[in-house]
Amino acid sequence: MDAQIQPYQFSHPDFFNAYKNARNIVDYSGSGKAAPVAPVVNPI
Repeated sequence: MDAQIQPYQFSHPDFFNAYKNARNIVDYSGSGKAAPVAPVVNPI
């Protein structure tokens, strides 16, 4: 998909930059610790 977006780098730079920023967010692996998950309580 990234190869298909490459032609837009100069013809539509705003679109291209938004796409690249979105790809960076999606590909972010996150190196920090995850927040602890609260235990599930079943109401009676």
